Amino acid sequence: MNNYLTIDSIKSIQIDHTSRCNCLCPQCARVKDGVVNPRMPLDELRVEDYKVIFPSTIIKQVELITQCGNYGDIVSSNTILDCLEWLRENGSTAHINIITNGSARTADWWKRLASIIGLNGRVAFSIDGLEDTNHLYRVGANWNKIIENANTYIENGGRARWDYLVFDHNAHQLEEAEKLAREIGFESFYVKNTSRFINDKNYLTGEVSEEETIQLRKGDSNFSRDHGDSYTIKQ
Repeated sequence: MNNYLTIDSIKSIQIDHTSRCNCLCPQCARVKDGVVNPRMPLDELRVEDYKVIFPSTIIKQVELITQCGNYGDIVSSNTILDCLEWLRENGSTAHINIITNGSARTADWWKRLASIIGLNGRVAFSIDGLEDTNHLYRVGANWNKIIENANTYIENGGRARWDYLVFDHNAHQLEEAEKLAREIGFESFYVKNTSRFINDKNYLTGEVSEEETIQLRKGDSNFSRDHGDSYTIKQ
């Protein structure tokens, strides 16, 4: 009888590192009546936990590590950089994929993150609009801080993607946001339809445009605009 899953078949791991977050997005699983759900335990993983999750055999074979918080965001974690650093110091060459609202921490924190991940990884900044609209869903997010952090991360060698959830209130800003993403140095702009705010016209119509590829004026890398729920890692 064949096993459904064996240890040596594990190539990808997704980690929900923390339940802490600096935002209160409507319809987020951690938010109830506009505040953090009182039944939500606030905690985070530590290096000691990573030592259990990532024994030497797993570290060597895992090709993709995704930090995508269903209940929190790594910018609110005080341990994430130490944990990522431990992975690299102990031989991990996995692509590290991080998804975050990007609305916290100092320039030094983002510089350190860029140095840990290097080119073998990427940060997806979840930015749903421009200065006058992003906070309408990303409640508590600071637009200027997000742009400052993205600039710092990219300027220090980090690869970044802009994730854009489309709602009625921000659909008209897609082209302007994409233009800004190119100017800052994001390598891709990812448009996502959403079932949140279910009466949003973009969700109800299900309209999706074809993928476009645009050549950046600075550098030789391609800037891609994608639509959907998944993407292929670009090396």
